[in-house]
Amino acid sequence: MGLQRHIQRHQLPSYLKVFNRITDKPMGYIGNVSEDGLLLISQLPMLVGARFELRLKVPGLGGRPQCIDFSADCRWTCEDVTPGHFDSGFHLLAPVNLNVVCFALSHPQGDSEAARDRFLDRLNRHGVVRCTPTSYHHQPGIRAALVNWMTEEQDIRLALDSLRHCLAEAA
Repeated sequence: MGLQRHIQRHQLPSYLKVFNRITDKPMGYIGNVSEDGLLLISQLPMLVGARFELRLKVPGLGGRPQCIDFSADCRWTCEDVTPGHFDSGFHLLAPVNLNVVCFALSHPQGDSEAARDRFLDRLNRHGVVRCTPTSYHHQPGIRAALVNWMTEEQDIRLALDSLRHCLAEAA
């Protein structure tokens, strides 16, 4: 536990439950959070040095939960002051920015879902950007995560050019 904190931590007004993204089983609660890490309070010690695939479920539109998925490495674990609980320090592998966008084709020909799937097939074959199917308020949509920690402006241009190319090909 020889790591020094170098970023301010923020206490949360209530505990937010953390789930294992693979199994969807609860792992514990976030005690505090910083720009590049979090404190997990759990009933079991976490494996130090292991990478975990984690999920937060936050309220979304209409009360439906919206999932925030991220990966983090466990750096340390120790007994909590509360008997039967453990504190574990996690380091986020990359900042979790919610740069996910959802959109729909404006004038699909025929069945909206089939048109979306045809567009996604063209886009994936084009090989520049990968988007996934989704639905929003029962309308077929397309989901794209446009930005990660290495994305540059030219990458956004390439993605938009690929989208435009595949739309023109559909017309």
